[in-house]
Amino acid sequence: MVSRDTMLRVVERHFATDVAAVKAIEKRTTQNLASVAGGKAAQLRRFTYNPLLGRPAVTGFGPGLLCPSPQLVWRKATPAGMYHTGREHFGPDFLQETGYLFEEYIGRQLRLIPDADVVSEITYRVKRNELQSVDWIVVFDDLVLLVEVKSMMPTENARLGLQLESAETDSKLARAYRQVNSTSAQIDQRHPAFAGIPTDRPRQALIVTLEPSPLNRSPPPTPTCPISTCPTPTFRPRSSQPTKSNVW
Repeated sequence: MVSRDTMLRVVERHFATDVAAVKAIEKRTTQNLASVAGGKAAQLRRFTYNPLLGRPAVTGFGPGLLCPSPQLVWRKATPAGMYHTGREHFGPDFLQETGYLFEEYIGRQLRLIPDADVVSEITYRVKRNELQSVDWIVVFDDLVLLVEVKSMMPTENARLGLQLESAETDSKLARAYRQVNSTSAQIDQRHPAFAGIPTDRPRQALIVTLEPSPLNRSPPPTPTCPISTCPTPTFRPRSSQPTKSNVW
């Protein structure tokens, strides 16, 4: 049981705001949008930050709280809501820790796939350099799947499709592409650290992001294997036995 006093403290600290604060955030958001290349069009405002995303309950309308969009109360408690709440209170360190947890979450989901071996990140050496593989390698009877996990969120330029969208999104995915290419190359070259990964079957890669990106960016010009990008997948156990890798 959660006491009433605890609930009220949480609401006051994380959910409630007042009209003055909402107006101030609205003004700042509009000004920031106008300063971005291509962002002066008034119709774009509906796709930018809504102050109620951060604080969905508003005081100043008599006793109690006003929730103009009740569904945003639930969103505040979702991973996307906690991502921004944690960044606000703890700074960049919180985002780094979120990335580690997100990586482990994806690994737990991958291990639900029947008849597949799931290998976690492999540390290997090339000359004097210590490197890491992709986060997860899933070995099916007919496929080797390289999975790189990125807790990236789309920037405002990406959500609005503005001038810097491509550059910002590609920069966030560049390291993931490098991880996939280097891991695939080491498997092909039979590096001792990857001796347990078969080379006799097709190989594909999946980059999993925390939130959907408005545009799936194309992989690098010379990928070592086919690469796809997707938001957090949902795995549903099947009552019937899946046929090898078609669980994807």
